[in-house]
Amino acid sequence: MSNTLCKLGLLVGMLLLLGPSGAQEKAVVPKVRDEAMLFSAEAIDKANVIVAKIKEKHGKDLAIETVKEIPANVKDPAAWARDRFNSNHVDGVYVVISLQPKHFEIVFGNKTGAAGLFTQADVTEVIAILKKNLRDNRDEALVSVANYALAAMDGHVTAVADLKEVT
Repeated sequence: MSNTLCKLGLLVGMLLLLGPSGAQEKAVVPKVRDEAMLFSAEAIDKANVIVAKIKEKHGKDLAIETVKEIPANVKDPAAWARDRFNSNHVDGVYVVISLQPKHFEIVFGNKTGAAGLFTQADVTEVIAILKKNLRDNRDEALVSVANYALAAMDGHVTAVADLKEVT
């Protein structure tokens, strides 16, 4: 009986040390989800490394997802993407690409925007990257979007630090 209590106490102690965020952090790290099979395994691996760097450096997510189709009952793809952003608990940037209809949406969170880590200008740049590459060079589109998101967040952090230094 005391051995069982000892084990139970050890388990409770470990859970308290991990806390809710420690246990969830590893499980929730977004990765590229390619249901529509647009990208090569190599490109997905490269993008996932960048996604992990964003999480490590900025504490933010970059979730990139492809779907075969947007459900027929969806009238507003932007609202649908925002719902997916929320239901997937993304804390950062979410990109969803659909084959039917051919469409993509980019969503970033209010906290991410308020922190200055990602802006509407960054969304415009991601759109340009996708428009340029998605048709003929999908792997380049994926890796370039991930690289851009990391560089944008890095640049915004540097700009904020420089601004604080001046004032």
